[in-house]
Amino acid sequence: MRDFGIVFKYELRQQLGKRTVQVTTLILVLIALVATSFPRISAMFSSDKDGQAAQADTTLTQDVGYVFADDAQRQAYTDLLGLQEGNQYAARDDLVAALKEKALKVGFVFTGDTSFETIYQDKGMEDRYESVLSQLVSQRHKDALLADKGLTTEDLAAIEAFAPDTTTTVMGKNTENNILLSMVLMVMVYMLVLIYGNTTSTMIAREKDSKAMELLITSTKPTPLILGKVAAAGVSGIVQFGLIVVAALGGFLFSQDYYSPMVRQMLLGSLSQSYILTYLFFSITGYILYLFLYAALGSTVSRVEDVGSATAVVQFIFIAGYVASTFVMNVPNGPVSVATSLIPFTAIMVMPMRAGLATVPAWQMIAAGALMLLTVALFAWLSIKIYRWGSLNYGNKTNIFKVLKEALRPQRRAKA
Repeated sequence: MRDFGIVFKYELRQQLGKRTVQVTTLILVLIALVATSFPRISAMFSSDKDGQAAQADTTLTQDVGYVFADDAQRQAYTDLLGLQEGNQYAARDDLVAALKEKALKVGFVFTGDTSFETIYQDKGMEDRYESVLSQLVSQRHKDALLADKGLTTEDLAAIEAFAPDTTTTVMGKNTENNILLSMVLMVMVYMLVLIYGNTTSTMIAREKDSKAMELLITSTKPTPLILGKVAAAGVSGIVQFGLIVVAALGGFLFSQDYYSPMVRQMLLGSLSQSYILTYLFFSITGYILYLFLYAALGSTVSRVEDVGSATAVVQFIFIAGYVASTFVMNVPNGPVSVATSLIPFTAIMVMPMRAGLATVPAWQMIAAGALMLLTVALFAWLSIKIYRWGSLNYGNKTNIFKVLKEALRPQRRAKA
């Protein structure tokens, strides 16, 4: 236990004491805080501009010219468009000439009561003149039709606003409310495993490459070495991502009044006690499982350059779990979803997603948890054996099956 504590403290200081880790964590924390506070920050700076933009969108009097089909149409649109003498033209050619001289930004030529031509000299990407006039013409035409039927705009609004009186009762999980948070948390686990898994395997491979492993193995047993390294990598990853989560949560709580009710419901809909416990259990235990795999494979290579090829199979398995979790969004209780949520290597991604989108039977939850714990214990034991074998073997790259065969040979256990 003493050796484990020494290794754990040393490796944890090495991980969290790196200037690059501290700076990266600080930057990510600030990004998370600003990103989740953005609705509040945006409201502080854009409220006045939004009001001005809304006012600009409803007027077409500035830098706009018109040619009407007849005097009756001109009189009908005078109040609606706020017409002035300076923006009315007798013919299309006069309007085109004004556009070429840059006196106008846009011109409209009415060819009928509900039809017009839009003419630009140069059209910008954000120009909305045509859409604004289309809305005004449509509204005028609608008002005329309603008047013919003896109806008012208020009558039409009351008819369109009708909705049946319904009640919805969700006895289990509401996918619409929970899918956003489940996806965000899934991506976080994906990044956590890949980043710190590769860090762990690279750290052990570097020790072997520099011959430091030979000194360590002679002074300390493999068990506290591998357990201390994995525990330190696991804690450092959880601390780093935990700070980011706290910053994101703080920014959201600070600005939650500025989020739409739908977004608030989607972000908070899954945060029940049972879901939080399910997510933490499968994410943390699955994270530890993959750290043991990365650590074991990192000790099988003699050069740091070979870490990528040695851990490729683990990355493939983990990515397969990520892909499987995407299928859960459509059929959370389908055969594939149930099977992959029970397999420990994919349960890290699939079971939290299922728990957020559907009601998982208790026996499946218990079975998946038990299999996860047994698998973690098994691969912790295997990683110790492989680490011991790797500390005594240098040279050419080998495959995982040969490593397991050699590491578990009875004579090697006896010598150990």
